[in-house]
Amino acid sequence: MPQIEHERAEDEAAEWLVLLAEDPENATLQAGFEAWHSAHPRHAEIWARTRRAYDLAGPALRKPVLQMIPDPAPRRRLAIRVAALALAAAIAIALTPSVLLRLQADVTTASAETRALDLADGSQLRLAPQSAVSVAVTAEGRQVRLLKGRAFFEVTPDPARPFTVQAGDTRVTVVGTAFEVRRGGNGTAIAVSHGRVRVENAKLPPEGELLGIGDAISVTDAGAERHRVDAAELADWRSGRLTVRDAAIAEVIDELRPYFAGYIFVADDAFSRQRVSGIYDLTDPVSTLHRLVESHRGQIHQVSPWFIQIQK
Repeated sequence: MPQIEHERAEDEAAEWLVLLAEDPENATLQAGFEAWHSAHPRHAEIWARTRRAYDLAGPALRKPVLQMIPDPAPRRRLAIRVAALALAAAIAIALTPSVLLRLQADVTTASAETRALDLADGSQLRLAPQSAVSVAVTAEGRQVRLLKGRAFFEVTPDPARPFTVQAGDTRVTVVGTAFEVRRGGNGTAIAVSHGRVRVENAKLPPEGELLGIGDAISVTDAGAERHRVDAAELADWRSGRLTVRDAAIAEVIDELRPYFAGYIFVADDAFSRQRVSGIYDLTDPVSTLHRLVESHRGQIHQVSPWFIQIQK
């Protein structure tokens, strides 16, 4: 199951959980759930994990969310959807960081947290919020695995020990340079501030792609796309700001998500497709969201400290 479909199934599992909790004796509802449950082999696994997480979240997180559903009303379906997403956010917060990620990682960062690491070889690593890495610097080699999120590297030259970064099935090799690697649900992206790196992936030529200053490449399930970036603005999140040039509002909101310890739900697709440019403050994501949304005639509602809804 592709990552985007997996995430959609997780949202659907949370919605089914809300619906069944509200009306457990509804035969039509039960039949619909059974059809969803059997529609894909991964649905059973996702449902079982959602139920376990729901039980672990406890009544302190569950009850306020379920009470968000009003009695019959014209927008009842939307209310159920919002409650389901809020519940998914509560479950995610209750279990973050995951046990598996913590076992794999040497260093993790929480929401709105950045962290600087000085490696044993003199190289430096800066982690963005909601990121995780494992690091191995030995006499034989220097390897970093980016397990989640994004990181900026400034590598000390050492021709005898190339520095490698593994992000999923993408491998980046350097001798001495500064570059950013980002790993997310849509794939891996690499951009170079100075120096050169070689990027290897099954979707690239056998010799890989060589990137220099201002070069960037994104590798997804659909393939690889090479493009140019402003090297001076690369990884400006390190200074607590986000520079945007003709991007969709949805893209800006995605950049703000790691800085908010909760869930941001956009209820209007047309609104989220509007294009914007500007410099945004990452240190206060809620205020930044208000300015972004309200300047484009949208509405923002903070349902709870950990759930924000945006609509036209």
